[in-house]
Amino acid sequence: MKERFESFLKREIAGFLQRNVQREKGVFVSIGEVSARERSDKAEIFISVFPESAAKEIFPRIKKLEKNVRRHIASKSRRQFIPQIHFVLSDTAKEISLEKLLEKVKNE
Repeated sequence: MKERFESFLKREIAGFLQRNVQREKGVFVSIGEVSARERSDKAEIFISVFPESAAKEIFPRIKKLEKNVRRHIASKSRRQFIPQIHFVLSDTAKEISLEKLLEKVKNE
């Protein structure tokens, strides 16, 4: 049940952000992980922005939409309780580049 709700959140939030966040050409916004516990009052949505240099401009716009996203989810869901939406900027790109660097050092 938890996985189903997280999948629903991911799909609905992705569509909402695609329609409501203005971004420049070549900027890609992705939802990585969704963490929503069954009876928790908070859902964490991990967002990645590529290129990373655009994150400082785009992510604050996304953060401002948290309440609107929650209302959107409430309108699409039959659940009585919708958790607070909390966007978190993902460090996935940094982690990948660090892993590549460590692998390079290991191979030398």
